[in-house]
Amino acid sequence: MRPFSVVLLAAGGSRRLGSPKQLVEHEGTPLLFRAIRTALDSGALEVIVVLGSEASFIRQRIESIQILDERVKFLENEDWTEGMGGSIRVGVQGVSATSLAIVLMVCDQPHLRSTVLKALVGALSDAVLIAACSYGGRPGSPCCFDRALASELLQLTGDQGARDLIRDPHRNVALVPFDDGSFDIDTPEDLIRLTR
Repeated sequence: MRPFSVVLLAAGGSRRLGSPKQLVEHEGTPLLFRAIRTALDSGALEVIVVLGSEASFIRQRIESIQILDERVKFLENEDWTEGMGGSIRVGVQGVSATSLAIVLMVCDQPHLRSTVLKALVGALSDAVLIAACSYGGRPGSPCCFDRALASELLQLTGDQGARDLIRDPHRNVALVPFDDGSFDIDTPEDLIRLTR
């Protein structure tokens, strides 16, 4: 498997939830910390956590839980209100030159496992430069890109993230099944569903 970096997008303001979703606890651990551990367990060279809204508070809370692996790097997207495109740019700019693939993931998919991230990276080949999770009948997050597409990721803007890239019918995109990927935390109702 080629060496890869994980860019963990966690800059949003959690407007619909009303409090930082990054710090919502599931099984006694904040979602962001769980996501970091999942990314580390996948064998990533580095995990670049992109924060934005309440960045200092969230980082301090996560770092207070325990000393994080030295592979974890925190970056701040000061223009986080622009949307996910800006956070992707910040994260990709921080990717090490030794990484040959970039995984983009979010922190609010509580059922994500490291095996899914490994499968995404493993799905890349000389002919397949993009891999995405498949759920709900369409590709979604997390997704993985060959390093050759870094320049395209750096051009993303707005709140669509990499959606247009992974859903482009003219690209050869490998799909990795992740049936639980459709469940994420956006609203208080989602929290109720999570605890059930």
